[in-house]
Amino acid sequence: MPTLWYLKDGPESDNRDRVGIQVSFVELRKAFGSHTLKFTGKNKPQFNVNEPFPYPERVVIEVKEGDGTDSRFPQTGFYLFLELSPEQAQQLLDGHRGKK
Repeated sequence: MPTLWYLKDGPESDNRDRVGIQVSFVELRKAFGSHTLKFTGKNKPQFNVNEPFPYPERVVIEVKEGDGTDSRFPQTGFYLFLELSPEQAQQLLDGHRGKK
């Protein structure tokens, strides 16, 4: 099952305490609909390595080899949701899962 990450800007070490959220492809389609994605590659992306930020700013989906693929996630690796904040993503996911 794919993993949803909320990542901070800065070096990889700033994201070591992050815990990913397991999200099915069906949930991703239903909760995040047509929000724009960008494939970033096979390695976990790093953003603004020289300008760390204390709070998560990025929403990233990780698709591992055993997760399979989907029409929006056609290959293994990492996908960045453009123009979607962690707060917005969590609200959409919670709304889909029936949480308030």
